[in-house]
Amino acid sequence: MTFLSEASARALLEGLDLVSFTERDEEGAAYSGPKHWHVFDVIARRPLPKTSIPVGHDRS
Repeated sequence: MTFLSEASARALLEGLDLVSFTERDEEGAAYSGPKHWHVFDVIARRPLPKTSIPVGHDRS
């Protein structure tokens, strides 16, 4: 388990295309008893490489 602030979590994603970043703020259970959780759900992807060839044109 990793414990991060929202700013720290977003910093780890720098350089990626962020598709979705949501925070779940809820009560839940833990081994030691009830806890208050902040869970980040993330969908991110590597950016497409930049090319000088227009989309849809053949390289030949």
